[in-house]
Amino acid sequence: MYGDPNPPSADERRTTFFAAITGHEHAEVSGKSTNVGEMLRTAYSRPDGTVDTRAASKALKVSQRTVQRWVKGTQAPKGENLSKLQKGSRKAATTKAGRAQAVQKQKKSAFAQKGAKLTIRGNQGVPGTNVLGQTYKRFRNASLQLTPQEYQDLLDAYAEGGDSGIHAYLESEFSAKYGAGAWEMTYISEINFSEI
Repeated sequence: MYGDPNPPSADERRTTFFAAITGHEHAEVSGKSTNVGEMLRTAYSRPDGTVDTRAASKALKVSQRTVQRWVKGTQAPKGENLSKLQKGSRKAATTKAGRAQAVQKQKKSAFAQKGAKLTIRGNQGVPGTNVLGQTYKRFRNASLQLTPQEYQDLLDAYAEGGDSGIHAYLESEFSAKYGAGAWEMTYISEINFSEI
């Protein structure tokens, strides 16, 4: 179906999962970025997507006016301030508290109320091999529908267990719903949600 690309790095996987779950398309969770605006939105975003400058200033121990300048791009953090911002944006995806805060907006989304179509792109399939010794797992898209409760459960799995939590949840859902009895995901390259 598709050429089998290289598996994503840990940073790429973390970014893919965080962006898909939170709806923050340009999330910066590597801890290495210099994109100040996206790091601020990743770590200190309000439900409407704007930066909570008060929360950022308190966490980063700088004035609120300084954070406002960073948001506008008229000033940029350097040295220790940049390092603290990088760590803060990384923690949004690598700590339970950060992930729990990040999924709050999605818990009130249309998907949480109506369910969602979930499409996973990656190396996946049923375990085992055919008579020629070829594995059934390959790089492909696989989709299923999530009820509102299943969507909430997915958010909870991510908030609680991060990348491995959502990976395990997805394998379980696809195993239960895909009719094959078992579904394994060697790696996930992309996660997309759409309306049912």
